Amino acid sequence: MQSNDDDDDGEGLSPVDAAEVLDLHPTTLANWRTYRRGPAYRKARNGRVFYRRTDLDEWLAKQGAHAREPF
Repeated sequence: MQSNDDDDDGEGLSPVDAAEVLDLHPTTLANWRTYRRGPAYRKARNGRVFYRRTDLDEWLAKQGAHAREPF
C-alpha cells in the first residue's frame, strides 16, 4: 500500500534495508509494491521509495506467521 506524502523528504529505510528487517529479498518487496501487497511504503519528492520502521512493525504484527507466504 503506497502512501504519497508531499512533505516526506525520503528519510526512512531503503527497500534493501526494509527487506533485511523483514527477512525478505529486496525483489520480493518490489514485486509486492507492483501488486499492492506488503507493508506501506512512501515515495519522496525525488521518487525514492522508502519504508518507515513503524509501518514495517505494524505490518509484521498483522501478518503473524503468514508474513512470508507467497501470493
